[in-house]
Amino acid sequence: VDLVKVDVEGAEFMVLEGMEKSLSEQRIQHLVVELHDADQRYRLEELFHRNHYATGWLDSTHLFATVKLGEVKA
Repeated sequence: VDLVKVDVEGAEFMVLEGMEKSLSEQRIQHLVVELHDADQRYRLEELFHRNHYATGWLDSTHLFATVKLGEVKA
């Protein structure tokens, strides 16, 4: 999967936990996640980092995550 956008009005972690296998196997190359609780920024970044994704904030509520180059699993 090339791109997934997650905009689920506060249920971001429920969706991402359901995608755990796909994330750990880097089956999704890029994600954009709209975060509705600013206090959860670190938790969201850490979820992607432990699955070998690089992250960056597009603005105050949208995180972009991409598989780190050289770490794509076949």
